[in-house]
Amino acid sequence: MAIILYPSGVLRDYRPKGSTFTDKEILELYKKFPKVRTKRLFDIPNTWMVWANTQKNEKDAFSHIGSSIIEEEVFTPILFVHDTEMDISWALSDDPILYTYKQFNVELRQFIDGIARDLITENNADWESGASNKNLIMLTTIGSTSDNRVLFDFLPTNQQEDFWKLRFDEFAEKTIKFLIEKQDRAFGELGVIIFSDKKIMIRVRHEHFLELLEKLNDYSEKHEQYEWCSFIKYFKDPWEKFLNNVNK
Repeated sequence: MAIILYPSGVLRDYRPKGSTFTDKEILELYKKFPKVRTKRLFDIPNTWMVWANTQKNEKDAFSHIGSSIIEEEVFTPILFVHDTEMDISWALSDDPILYTYKQFNVELRQFIDGIARDLITENNADWESGASNKNLIMLTTIGSTSDNRVLFDFLPTNQQEDFWKLRFDEFAEKTIKFLIEKQDRAFGELGVIIFSDKKIMIRVRHEHFLELLEKLNDYSEKHEQYEWCSFIKYFKDPWEKFLNNVNK
């Protein structure tokens, strides 16, 4: 069983159909990309890394953790494979096997977690020094989606005063535009999706969504965006209808 690191930071297991991976099973992951790359991970013995070059490097697909590991910009998932799961006829394995698969699995996850913590610490240091205010929005990590994005909850009551003063205008505009584009496709059983890209998804639980709608409406009135006010009023109706169906 290999491990896939997605650009969002989500980790997934990837199992071969037999006792070792075939080249087709590995290349299948990267069939949409022009060039497959491989490299040894020297921090963890007996580990191969596989990723790919992209034709267009999209900003929201950038892998911060993966790029730190590979030491160049990465925009695709990275597959980590233990030597014992490589076809022996490929003659790629180290001799001897220094790490068992169990050691590989534990050490690799700890290694990735350590890099993630370092990146978070670095971002927090920038924020505290005033170099960045991107983290003024407070989000709660819920888990991962079926398409390997990280799912966050946005709770209005968790936001600091600086968020409402310094960041809410930008947040409100992006949220309204997102809802206009997605409309009823934003509804989910546990909440309303207010933002998504290739790596993350942010939702507001239904019990807090009306509070956010009121704040979005106040913002629209303040800036005389009356079309947005009309949309918010319109949007409330199908949301309440959806909610009633869920609660039946």
